Amino acid sequence: MDDRLKQGQLGWIFRTALLTLVLAAAVVGGCGEKMPLPANIPDNPDGRLVDTVYLPLRPTWTEADGIPFNHPAGIGVGYDRTLYICDTDNDRIVRLNVDGSFIESFDIAHPVAVAQDRGFNLVCANRTSVVYLRRFLDHGGFISFLETDSVLQCVTTPRGETICGWAHSSFFDVAVSPQIEGWFYIIDETFGIVRRFSVDLPLLHRGIDSGSVPGAVLVPLSIATGLSPEGYRVYVTQYGTELGLQYLDGQRRDPVGLDASADVFHEIPFGYKLVAADDLGNVYLLTYTTSEVIKFDRFGRKILAFGREGNDLFSLDNPRGIAVLDETVYIADTDNNRIVRYRLATVPEG
Repeated sequence: MDDRLKQGQLGWIFRTALLTLVLAAAVVGGCGEKMPLPANIPDNPDGRLVDTVYLPLRPTWTEADGIPFNHPAGIGVGYDRTLYICDTDNDRIVRLNVDGSFIESFDIAHPVAVAQDRGFNLVCANRTSVVYLRRFLDHGGFISFLETDSVLQCVTTPRGETICGWAHSSFFDVAVSPQIEGWFYIIDETFGIVRRFSVDLPLLHRGIDSGSVPGAVLVPLSIATGLSPEGYRVYVTQYGTELGLQYLDGQRRDPVGLDASADVFHEIPFGYKLVAADDLGNVYLLTYTTSEVIKFDRFGRKILAFGREGNDLFSLDNPRGIAVLDETVYIADTDNNRIVRYRLATVPEG
């Protein structure tokens, strides 16, 4: 059998085994009920501001530099206040102004996630065992920055067969702390772990503990960071229910003390999902199996939900990227080959 086929088969079996563990541990399954548009605005005796509607913005972005998007995936909001789009099947990362005007692009094979630190350095993941870096001061393109070694893994198939082979990391999503030290967090989907590193410390450390208890992850899917009163938070999703989205303290990386009744523990769809956060601590969950966005506040309370499958202005098809800047949500509508934008209209309740 071809070595690459063996490696791919092993990685698939290993990820399937991790998913099976999560499924076995889940108390409640299913994707949950589809919510209307908009959905379940919470009662608010303290009179805080809540979102009541979302406004799709025109036009949708379907090309950059005259080249149509081809399955765009990850979106990064830079500290330079521009957007970085992973134009995945065009093998490039595109930099755009917030009005959609083209600035520049960088060549890289099949990018799926990108993040920028306060030094304007860019880190990219493309589902390989290599972490790619573009140093701002070098004024060049992306270079190989870190690479993990292969690991010999043995797994047992459902038929009881044991298959051994060399497993390779597959870096899938990346986020960076908003503080000056610039810790990058990157998800290794093959081994189901979160690693971290910085541009000045090019070593891969364990970023979040591995496990099925609060504060740990077993099958991480997406990661984001955001400012908070205690410094910053790390938000991570995984293939699960009650722990499908976790709020973690950025310094200690342990769970933030949310109330047990918080909606974030009860309204998370079981399945594949991405996460983003804004400067106010609001969290946005994008499910790419149901094409829906759910917004939570910093206390884990659900504020709004919108989205459905399709190709009109209110719909998404297999979306694989989300970012937030200045109350505008940017989504990579992957199978519709476009970037869509939604403005969240906020008014006083009552």
